[in-house]
Amino acid sequence: MRKSLFLAVCVLCILAFACQQTETTTTSLGKTTKKTVPADARNVRIDTVIQPAPIFADRVLLGSAVGADGNVTAEAVTFAPKEKVYLTMFLHDSPVGLKTRAVWTDGSKKEIHREDREMKGAKVVTFALDTKKLKTGHYHVDGYWGGNLATEKDFEIKGKK
Repeated sequence: MRKSLFLAVCVLCILAFACQQTETTTTSLGKTTKKTVPADARNVRIDTVIQPAPIFADRVLLGSAVGADGNVTAEAVTFAPKEKVYLTMFLHDSPVGLKTRAVWTDGSKKEIHREDREMKGAKVVTFALDTKKLKTGHYHVDGYWGGNLATEKDFEIKGKK
């Protein structure tokens, strides 16, 4: 029993000393100094470049009015009952085989409508939500570029008071 306890203590001591990192530097006078580097990175300055998130959509509009080209002309976040809601995404890139999607949810995050489109090289897509059967309240739409979330928009359907 004593031997195993002594062995365990020795192993712990060796591991504790081995985990400490040291850095040696030589000054201009020829002296060598040792400096212990902290094990955690809370106060360490890191000069690593973080890549920005990719841009999937250059512009996204949510509204009830569409132009002759079928795209949203004026952005809005409040809609009347039975008024169609449109989401237009102007895509940054449209590679071959790209599929876009709009997922419309209610205030409790329950999916109420989903629409998928194959882009076939097109860079603009408009999705529509028919609100005839929806109650007044808060709603949300997510726009996807492939499997990536490209946009999130909140909107509200207000009834007559």
